Amino acid sequence: MLYIRSLAFNLAFYLSLIVQMIFWTPYYFLSPRHRAWFVPKFWSRTSMWLYDKIAGTRSEITGVENLPEGSFILAPKHQSFWDAIAFFPYLDDALYILKRELTWIPFFGWYIMKMRMIPVDRGNRSKALKAVVAATKAEMARNPRQLIIYPEGTRRAPGDEPSYKYGIVELYTQLGIPVVPVAHVAGLYWPRRKFLRFPGTIKARFLPPIPSGLEITVATSREELNEYERVLVDGFPLPELQPYRPGVVFHPANLHVPGTQFFVGRVDGRAVTVATSIGGCGVNHVEFVATVPDARGRGYGEAVTWSATMAEPDLPAMLIATDMGRPVYERMGYVALARWTFLVGSR
Repeated sequence: MLYIRSLAFNLAFYLSLIVQMIFWTPYYFLSPRHRAWFVPKFWSRTSMWLYDKIAGTRSEITGVENLPEGSFILAPKHQSFWDAIAFFPYLDDALYILKRELTWIPFFGWYIMKMRMIPVDRGNRSKALKAVVAATKAEMARNPRQLIIYPEGTRRAPGDEPSYKYGIVELYTQLGIPVVPVAHVAGLYWPRRKFLRFPGTIKARFLPPIPSGLEITVATSREELNEYERVLVDGFPLPELQPYRPGVVFHPANLHVPGTQFFVGRVDGRAVTVATSIGGCGVNHVEFVATVPDARGRGYGEAVTWSATMAEPDLPAMLIATDMGRPVYERMGYVALARWTFLVGSR
């Protein structure tokens, strides 16, 4: 029976997609964009209804009260095709970042471009990320939209070890809007790359939003370099640097060294995290990463490190990390090459 119901649902699902795409074409393309959203939202509700009635799988989505007004980032786990379509009805003006090849598909690609989704060429990831951030900023400036992005980038089975990408970190820091995480278990019922559709109840919840707040800039003045130094000294409380004195680590002339950028992350105007990018000899050296103690554990250090890593997108990046920081940097794409041991002795 499971095979029969799965087959019946899959046939009904794709038949509904094709029929609705053809049927709604005149209304969709002749209507203003905000009215045309009725079509994908109606298709989403229809698909969930078919999923319930044929496959015996209900969809229970809660936490709608946690969705902010206006623009925000929706960050669900990506486990199946279900999480790509189930959230449409809850968003005013959803925005997807998707591979550009999807826009080449007849009808489907036209539908995508009508909604001004953002296609990306994934051939050069560093350049693609910068282009995506710029395009998303421009689109958000035109309309308050809700960006749907999957932190892990691709579909992963329930229970897999998390593998978060840094696209969402860059978008969060650059866009300055809240992030709404979404928890769900859709992969248990609509598994990726599988034919079967298991009966039950898919439970999903919009979690409380992570507020915007971290602003990352590059220090360009003596005062900003002093802020950088203070975070560095507080983050690495070496006795010889205490009490803090301006210029104890860097001379202001360092601001003008070619290829060197001092990144400062601020929350509510207060500098809380820093990192440095030094481009030279064909390598981007990421150094002096620090976060003040009361701001740790919130992803600020990771965000500023990513900004420094992307400062020279055409160069490979290198940094020296402790064993504690190694898992974080490996998630960014860094590869451990060697373990260095420093022996320090007193005279």
